[in-house]
Amino acid sequence: MKAAKRIAFCGVVSALAVLPLLMTFFSYATYALAALGGILLIPVAVELGSRYAFACFAVTALLGGLLAPDPEARVMFLLFFGYYPILHLRIALWQKPVLAWVVRLLIFNAAMIASYFAAVLLLGIPADSYSIGGVELPGVLLLLGNVAFAAYEILLSRLAAIYRVRWHPRVKRLFS
Repeated sequence: MKAAKRIAFCGVVSALAVLPLLMTFFSYATYALAALGGILLIPVAVELGSRYAFACFAVTALLGGLLAPDPEARVMFLLFFGYYPILHLRIALWQKPVLAWVVRLLIFNAAMIASYFAAVLLLGIPADSYSIGGVELPGVLLLLGNVAFAAYEILLSRLAAIYRVRWHPRVKRLFS
């Protein structure tokens, strides 16, 4: 694929990945839309590699950071959902599945803890809003988030496989 076609492909995918972030005025879909924005970067990672995919992530994060209405969605995209699908494809190649899962969980938990502190310190969300009846919820939410993350991992694996089987041959023909 020629350089101009690679850049054009990245531009189109970045524009598509920003769209879900622009739709975050629906506050009940904050995490799902941030995740969808990251999932849309999978074609770049498969077709052009991690270098181009991370460049697309940077462009999408910048545009989403400037234009997305929901600050929490911007933080979640920047700190986890934007780059993780790219890392997922790299980690999926590892030969040691237990080590791969440990690394995945470490990345997820570190990103969620960073997101919590970003929400409290940068977005100004009061820390006491994360408790109900004296029960601190960040730990409970992190535990439930790990369960949701396992489902997200399975989703990413299946979507990447579907892309490789159904769409990769078509995109390859389009740019050859």
